[in-house]
Amino acid sequence: GDVFAVNHDGTSVEGFPYILGEKIKSGVALADMNGNGIDDIIFGTEDGNLYLLLDDLSIPKGFPFTADDKFLYSPVIVDDSEKKIIIIPCENNHIYGILDNGDLHFDINILSDIESSVSINTFQNNILFYINIDNYVKAYNLNGELIYDIDGVSKPVGSVIFSDLDVDGIAEMIIGDDSGYIYIYSLDDYTEHNLQIYNYFKLSSHLSVDDIDNDGDMEIVGGTTASLLVQDIKTLGDNSNYWNTYQGNLRRTGFYDTFCLIPGDLDGSSSLNIIDLIIFINIIL
Repeated sequence: GDVFAVNHDGTSVEGFPYILGEKIKSGVALADMNGNGIDDIIFGTEDGNLYLLLDDLSIPKGFPFTADDKFLYSPVIVDDSEKKIIIIPCENNHIYGILDNGDLHFDINILSDIESSVSINTFQNNILFYINIDNYVKAYNLNGELIYDIDGVSKPVGSVIFSDLDVDGIAEMIIGDDSGYIYIYSLDDYTEHNLQIYNYFKLSSHLSVDDIDNDGDMEIVGGTTASLLVQDIKTLGDNSNYWNTYQGNLRRTGFYDTFCLIPGDLDGSSSLNIIDLIIFINIIL
């Protein structure tokens, strides 16, 4: 029932642990919610409360937001430059979107068991969040409206991740399931399987994707019930600004910030590089 913050030398950050008195099932999200340049802490509890704990250890007006069932998955925060939205699934099969003042922005009744925290991706200039439920992956916009869903993924394991595996400027969606399959969908044709990878052992962790051997293509990494899986994708890939691991980044902040594109920045990396040139040549061809 406590929230800990620990310095690099093992000592507690001043004021911590914060005595909460409620069980926290999963990790926190981190974002500067009040604009003072310091990250704040967002988390849900088994008592159905969503807390915003500011850096001065105060809880602002409007919080906690209370639901009628447990929060078992980590929240994420999306900053669309106009507002910050906390998105968190609940054990009552709802997904809540909560503004930084505690107001309810949307409430989605999934009508099925939720299997993961949400993931974020920008597609065709729309910020979408993705959620795993039994046999489906559903995508919603930031108003809580269903954009599309994908069926046929039996018992997904972990959250959805994204990476541009073929440098065409459009991310692929990567999903693992508990039968040992990894599914890869291209978001410009999400109704078709682009690739299925089968592993003898069942997947048991969130997947991550990155170029871990510095050869220009991506590797999919994850844990199984008996091994560490590393699957090499043999095409030039790009990971710039994609939700390529659990909670979106190696700091596990769960924070997604929009960014301004610059002319010629076709891969959305906020810089001009050889990947932009390759995408440009493909467009010409």
